[in-house]
Amino acid sequence: MKKGKVFILTGAQGAGKTGRLIEVIDILLDAGIFVHGFYAKGYWDKNVRSRFDLVDIQSGKSALLCSDKLRKSFDLYGRFYFNPETINWGNKLLLTESGRQKILAVIDEVGRFEVNGLVWASALEKVLEKQFPVLLVIRDIFVDDVIRKFGFVPDLIFSVETDAGDISRQIRTVLNVTD
Repeated sequence: MKKGKVFILTGAQGAGKTGRLIEVIDILLDAGIFVHGFYAKGYWDKNVRSRFDLVDIQSGKSALLCSDKLRKSFDLYGRFYFNPETINWGNKLLLTESGRQKILAVIDEVGRFEVNGLVWASALEKVLEKQFPVLLVIRDIFVDDVIRKFGFVPDLIFSVETDAGDISRQIRTVLNVTD
């Protein structure tokens, strides 16, 4: 299967991947790139991640994605209870056709759940099938597993330590988008 351009932002758990992603998104949006999808804003409780909200890149709207507290009608994956309604919303954010040029889908984050066919797995497969350029946030220990599972060769892999300006410039170069 032919794939679109795939970019990966990676680092260890808690290393600041989402913060760096937000910086990159802001630069790309300022450069006129239509960026859609979402990022997951994490919250801490006593030095432990307690929940994540899904944030729509285009509107800024957010919804509870998962929590470490038992929630009625949520699905347990690992130690978090995931909101199926928010997962459906995230899938729609990724797969809605915009008809716009210079498009980049963003998924924060892809990892062991997706390798096991859960959470964003089917949406990621569809994004890759449609050959959308995509920027994936993947924890460093899952990069090889995600690549193998979804059968793509990444165009570029960025460490969380890479400057956001450098990341955005390199993505624009691969996408053939100039200022």
